[in-house]
Amino acid sequence: MRDLVRMRAQAMKDQRKTRQQLLSFLLRHGRSYPGKHWTKMHRRWLGEQKFAHAAQHLVLEELLGRIERAEEPSLRLKQAIIDLVPAWTLAPVVAAVQALRGVSILVAATVVAEVGNFSRFSSPRQLMAYLGLNPSEHSSGATIKRGPRSHRTERPRVRAARHDARFHLMHDPGWRPVAPEPLCQPDPLTI
Repeated sequence: MRDLVRMRAQAMKDQRKTRQQLLSFLLRHGRSYPGKHWTKMHRRWLGEQKFAHAAQHLVLEELLGRIERAEEPSLRLKQAIIDLVPAWTLAPVVAAVQALRGVSILVAATVVAEVGNFSRFSSPRQLMAYLGLNPSEHSSGATIKRGPRSHRTERPRVRAARHDARFHLMHDPGWRPVAPEPLCQPDPLTI
């Protein structure tokens, strides 16, 4: 499963790189989409772009084709992970991690695949240090300066999974707060 998760991460990286190449090409020619990128409207706008020179139009078509080809492996690998997690020996651990709010099956599978056996850590502090989530500290004598986490010690795939979870929690949490029941029912005639 770790190889599958890492292959998906590489496919996502390739997809981002290809998309950036297209956006850079358009920017070099003074074309910039005013809205959000990679939405349906943005893709329609990309398809409507015309260039005066045939060579530039061919480059645009080639880049659009490369983007489509780069999206296919990431979608296939995503579906493969979703299909194979239930048969994985660490499926209960994935389910436990997935119980956290904002954590999808892909994020949970990535974290579990990268960490492996959680029991090898004798304390949560060791796990947090392995994941690079401890704050940085610079101390000399009586002076102690604490700062944010150091990105150099983080596991890159776990960091990416954490950012995915944060994004989904903020933009599409998949949960809705339960409205409290009213203490008494209002009289329909007085309303």
